[in-house]
Amino acid sequence: MDDVYRPIVRWCQSLRGPFWNASHPGAAEALPAWKGSDTGEGTEAKQSGGVSGMELAAGVLLCWGETARFRSHGTREELDFYLLALLDDIRERTGQPSLEELVLRAAGVVREDDIRAASWVLESALRVLPDSTHVRGDLIANTWVLFEAGATPHPREALLRIVQLYESLVPGEVIAHQREVLEYAYLASLHLTGAAERMKVHWENGVGSHIEDPLRLEGVRRMLAASDLPPEALYVLNQRDRLATWTAPNPAEPV
Repeated sequence: MDDVYRPIVRWCQSLRGPFWNASHPGAAEALPAWKGSDTGEGTEAKQSGGVSGMELAAGVLLCWGETARFRSHGTREELDFYLLALLDDIRERTGQPSLEELVLRAAGVVREDDIRAASWVLESALRVLPDSTHVRGDLIANTWVLFEAGATPHPREALLRIVQLYESLVPGEVIAHQREVLEYAYLASLHLTGAAERMKVHWENGVGSHIEDPLRLEGVRRMLAASDLPPEALYVLNQRDRLATWTAPNPAEPV
């Protein structure tokens, strides 16, 4: 089974970015040393020169939209089934309780090195788990962080994606400590995409009731006072601090 992972790792190594190139220059050659024994970040696999289970799961998810690079035959549905089988194999080897836990941990590993790649991982994870509120919430937070950092090539599309994702969340399943950032990202995204009136209606109906941070409350005040604001008027932290201080949510945290 390990041989099927080899082209995935090689493709990940070819990406321009820190996640695979800098961290694991010899990953493809060392892959047979990986036995899937890690239950978390895979320190044992790293010490042996291989890749961890979480990193391998991230590689599978990164490849989801690039299947032709490592498998040249089969329909889209067959290839999706193939990748899903690989993820389930990794989940079983690493002892993760669910695919949701696996993909969220994998996204967290990627985020440590490349927050943009984490968004790709999470978008693919939604194809695997289209009803997961936790994956949606993680993707909303990740996308908003990138937007605040000026790191999205198409800002309006990113904001519209946040609106779309938020409106398909199951409120009762949102992780408690994520509520504030998700509500703020949603309200700000509405405002910045020309839906200021919708933003005000949602605010009046209770969206934003979990916002307590003074800077975010000031952002809401500005949105309610003016219908046309520049994005920087709603940033909570400056670009340098925003990427440095955001931490991944823990999917196991009770609501």
